[in-house]
Amino acid sequence: MKRTVAVLLAVISALSLAACGSKTQVNNTGSGDTDNSLQTVLERGTLRAGAEGNWNPFVYNDLATGNLVGYEVEIVEEIAKRMGVKVEWSIANQWDGVIAGLQANRYDVVFCGCTLANLEAAPDCVGTIPYREDPIVLVTAEDNNEIKSWEDLKGKLSANALTGDYGAIAKQYGAELTNASLEQAMELIVQHRVDCSVNSQIAINTYMAEKPDTPVKVAAKYEYPTPEEAYSYGMILKSKVTLTEKINEILQEMLDDGYCRDLAVKYFGQDVADNISLYQK
Repeated sequence: MKRTVAVLLAVISALSLAACGSKTQVNNTGSGDTDNSLQTVLERGTLRAGAEGNWNPFVYNDLATGNLVGYEVEIVEEIAKRMGVKVEWSIANQWDGVIAGLQANRYDVVFCGCTLANLEAAPDCVGTIPYREDPIVLVTAEDNNEIKSWEDLKGKLSANALTGDYGAIAKQYGAELTNASLEQAMELIVQHRVDCSVNSQIAINTYMAEKPDTPVKVAAKYEYPTPEEAYSYGMILKSKVTLTEKINEILQEMLDDGYCRDLAVKYFGQDVADNISLYQK
């Protein structure tokens, strides 16, 4: 698997560093200063992380305790633990603006199911090595007989973040967007105020397990053009080379020692974890 991840990292680097003119990227202020991004985090004692909340089972608040929990949350918490620092979270109500916060250096990393499309849209950012996969589905009202495939989306209204990857897929097939989180999207579908929503199959499965009487259905499953597009990556400013290298080193350890897979079993279930290619040795 190490060779596979190395190849993927090379692909991500090519996408994100094409304009750099060098494989080694540093914080260049024009005075010859070297990159000190990792040292800054270590001295500060915190890794600042950004994400969208209300996205169960990835990033959400536990109803009983109010604590921030989820697969992405525990990934970042474990990275920070292995670095010897704490996590300082910045959680947004919606996806729009999360990457802008990273670009403004309000936090060091974004872990929230980021994709190759997100990386391509942010040329000043670089991706970590992949750590999970994200099957995507098209959801409609249970009594909707008009949408049976992705090709049926032309002229329809989809409830999705305006700048997210899921919304981009809906637009690719001719749908218009109205801004909504997953919770809002399900409500709008049930009320027949929108036609559909595109989201993670894992998130939809979790939502339906908690609210099994919601009258919605999966109309179609998305087929990725390439395997790499199914993977999720952390995002970091590409000037922060030493921090990126350290996080990649730790993520590789977490893949090799089974931490990521065990976490997938905890949040997604055994069947889903067994079908994630990154976890198969």
